[in-house]
Amino acid sequence: MGFSMRDRVELLKLSQAGEDALAASCITDWLSPGFFETEFWFMWSTTFAFQPWHSAVEFKRYLHRFMLEFSRIETLAGVKRTSTTSMIPWFGPCRPGLKPKGTFGCRLQGDRPRS
Repeated sequence: MGFSMRDRVELLKLSQAGEDALAASCITDWLSPGFFETEFWFMWSTTFAFQPWHSAVEFKRYLHRFMLEFSRIETLAGVKRTSTTSMIPWFGPCRPGLKPKGTFGCRLQGDRPRS
């Protein structure tokens, strides 16, 4: 994952720090610039939408919650995918009210093509 020994020590310190100690700090306050060039950071920030200036508290919470994914993050094997788009649960219930108004121009799974 591209960690140096310094990265490992800093990551461990951050993950063991209390939330009071992390309170108003950002991730860059705890990790050196080299960490943000590792493969781990690339995969982690892409997967969870983190930026270096984001909250250190939130970063720590995600580290603890998804620690089991560390060994699989390079392949994203632990990412759960659904057979349908994630938008169907949001827009599906709106469809009956929007279709008569002509404002629903896309098809959802199960819709028949227009003739």
